[in-house]
This record gives sequence, structure tokens and C-alpha cells, in this order.
Amino acid sequence: MFTIPAIDMAKTGQNIRNLRIQAGFSVKDLQGIFSFSTPQALYKWQQGVSLPTIDNMVVLAALFGVKVDDILVIVLILLSLVISRPSLADLWKNVSSFPCNILFALGIAGFVVMGILGAKMSASDKRANWIEQIVNLAAQ
Repeated sequence: MFTIPAIDMAKTGQNIRNLRIQAGFSVKDLQGIFSFSTPQALYKWQQGVSLPTIDNMVVLAALFGVKVDDILVIVLILLSLVISRPSLADLWKNVSSFPCNILFALGIAGFVVMGILGAKMSASDKRANWIEQIVNLAAQ
């Protein structure tokens, strides 16, 4: 498990609104500064529906007298990463019936099996039994 940072859009929108009010700007003022024909983008920012582009975020920071980091509200999201390895039987099902694809798949499967079983086998076992082990694993 690990955490990644993410922008909390709703809280960032509230932050934009609060900073705008603290700096003494109206929505109409910002609309004129950004040369927007309508104030809809500003309302979307404040509601957390969308975020300003990077260049607009920099302008907001300058207008509010803060850093961009002071506008953004960052939260950490906990992720668990599950890595699953397909079985050789599953890989075999995905191979089409063309002979060259089958040979290619067997070659890839051999490298996969050698990687999986490599630590458990001696060098002579690796050379002598890898085909047998591929067949056994594919049959499971």
C-alpha cells in the first residue's frame, strides 16, 4: 500500500472563494481580469466543478498575494496495488492458432517459467526440465 497526493477540488474551490473575498475581489472583477465573457468558469472553480488552468492559477496566486500551493488543497489517497500474474494456461488461451504465434508463445512461456522457477532449480535442472515444466504448468 502507498499514498499518492490528489487535489481536493471541492475544498480548493472553497479556498479560491475565501481567498477572493479576503483579497477584496468580486467575481465580476476576476471576470474582467481574465477577460472571460461570462463568469461561469469562476463559479465552477469556486464550486469545485473544475480547476483553473496552471496559468490562471498563477494569476490567482498573484492577485491573492499567496503561493499556488496556498490555493490548492492536497489530500493523500491510500492505494493498494495488487499485481497478479496470469497463469500459463490463461496465456495459452489468448494465443491464436497460427503456428508462428504458438511458437512465439512457447518461447515467452519458457522465459516466464524460467524466471518463476529459476531460483528453485539448479543449472542442470533448468536446461533439462524446462519444457516438461511448461507442459505441466499449462495443464494445471
